[in-house]
Amino acid sequence: MKIEFELTLDDLVAFTVVHALRSPTFKRQQLGYFVGGLLLFSVLPGLILATTEKPVLETARDIWPLLMGPISYLLFMLVIPIWRKRFEAISKRMLAEDHNSGADGPCSLTIESDGLRETRPAGESLRHWSAVEKVLVTDTHAFVYTSAVEAFESADGFQQFVGELSERAGVVPEVV
Repeated sequence: MKIEFELTLDDLVAFTVVHALRSPTFKRQQLGYFVGGLLLFSVLPGLILATTEKPVLETARDIWPLLMGPISYLLFMLVIPIWRKRFEAISKRMLAEDHNSGADGPCSLTIESDGLRETRPAGESLRHWSAVEKVLVTDTHAFVYTSAVEAFESADGFQQFVGELSERAGVVPEVV
């Protein structure tokens, strides 16, 4: 079976968003932002309510604008998940920075007996079935995760590989 399609910047953004939303690291970061923001907005009203000598309800009525901070923050974070749109926009800008890298464009996937063959203008690759770790399916996409393997047993082998690759491709490696 073979499918042919145009891999677009929007497809790459969709993968980035789906992957991030399932990522335990991303979920922990979002929870940290949520709890941190809630604490930040709650400290001042909480201190006022805890240290006042007036009845708590009377004080709460007096400082109602301050109490609206944590309440508004909760509503904003839980009801209006604007952060997802922001994350999509940042991902799109980040991926567009490298727009001419060949990541997008015409693509074909062929299911073969040996594995999954991907063909693009820049070349083709065969991923054996044992390399497929999982498949995530959304309403509009199917994302195939393949395993990454530590390919080099020594730093010398790595340097030789990078040197020859750079020489043949005519590029200077960028160390990050």
